[in-house]
Amino acid sequence: MASEDRNETMARMFVASCAAYASKPAMLWAKNGEFVPLTYAELHERVRRFAAVLRERGLRKGSTIALQRSWVRIPSSPPNSNEPKVVPMIGS
Repeated sequence: MASEDRNETMARMFVASCAAYASKPAMLWAKNGEFVPLTYAELHERVRRFAAVLRERGLRKGSTIALQRSWVRIPSSPPNSNEPKVVPMIGS
């Protein structure tokens, strides 16, 4: 299977899973000593927005990218686990 086909399939599978399990928790993150769920619908929206920003900045299908996580955590947001999911969404 070509890399392009695999990325398209991964993106399609991610979107389908998010639709099928929209209200279910996709992940838990610690906030003020409590675990707070992030639903599949919320995760999909975060990934969609992140992919849109990357496209606005010129990334296109076939672009080579490197993503680096910051060691600084913003307490009011979950850890950024969107990176592995967003790459197939933009076709890179």
